[in-house]
Amino acid sequence: MNKELIKKLQGDLTVQADPLTAEECVALKLMLQEGLVRRFGAILNHREIGYTANCMVAWGVADSAVSKIGEFLAQADQVSHCYERPRFKDFPYNLYTMVHGKSKNDIIAFVEKASKDIAVTDYQLLWSLVELKKTSPKYVV
Repeated sequence: MNKELIKKLQGDLTVQADPLTAEECVALKLMLQEGLVRRFGAILNHREIGYTANCMVAWGVADSAVSKIGEFLAQADQVSHCYERPRFKDFPYNLYTMVHGKSKNDIIAFVEKASKDIAVTDYQLLWSLVELKKTSPKYVV
């Protein structure tokens, strides 16, 4: 049952009041309790609702503050992903946030405000140009 349910959950569910059977809901709840599944959520097609600008922001954050600042930025509605990564010799940034907005100006305004809020002025805006692939991972095929 678990493999078939995982196959179903990693694909698109039909839009209806009860996309899962009662039995599937019980099985999913057990998988969540056992830690087999960490979370279950929906992915919104942000372009369909007008969020057409995307930007990865690379932040140069003091190593001692990465966790605190990362948790703060991750709470922002505009941020969908937030990761700590190693610094590189020619690219000394260690915290990355994927920011979405309805326009580039919205993103710039968010980043400027966030920069003040977290007292970090060392950052780079890496604008998305073209979406080449956007799929969820498949764990059971």
